Amino acid sequence: MEETVTVSLDIAGFYFLAENVEVTKGATVKDLMKVVSEKKLGTNGATLNFDTEIIEGKEFLDSISIEHNDKSAISRQSDDRVYPAGVYASADEKIILGAEGLRSPLLASSRNATGVLAWQYYVYDSSGVDLNRKFGPRRVVPFSEPFTVKEDGEDEVDRGLEAGDTVVWRLVQIRTRPDGGVRPQTSAESSAVS
Repeated sequence: MEETVTVSLDIAGFYFLAENVEVTKGATVKDLMKVVSEKKLGTNGATLNFDTEIIEGKEFLDSISIEHNDKSAISRQSDDRVYPAGVYASADEKIILGAEGLRSPLLASSRNATGVLAWQYYVYDSSGVDLNRKFGPRRVVPFSEPFTVKEDGEDEVDRGLEAGDTVVWRLVQIRTRPDGGVRPQTSAESSAVS
């Protein structure tokens, strides 16, 4: 019989948390998300939906939507921050990969764009250690595959989810080229000019 472990899923900025989710030891981030979505395990009745896309033969997260049904979305940073019930959703912006495939710099699919919005996941172990820092050089790791970690002086090893892990998704903007040399003024600089 396969060993199960308990892990958590947090989607930052969408007010979604699923705690104490049972998955098979070694599960991928996608496996965890499927369990949370199918069993509707979000706190306060929130539900998770997500879509995937295939890039270079690898399955990646494309979009996340969270529905806060009849209850408001409450920030875990402050109980005073209450947001309306409804659907909170966002998708990755489409990217183009260079000649080196998944190891290439990302390029925005729009010629005029200087960056792309991208979903990124971070895995923290039961001690709160960011395992992404143990990946070795930063690289694109599909959420449908085990990630690798590298301890000091050791070889890389595939690692799926283990007991006490927390997966955090963040929607981040990745700059793909300079903004043309124009630096916005800070509020202090703007005040000095007035």
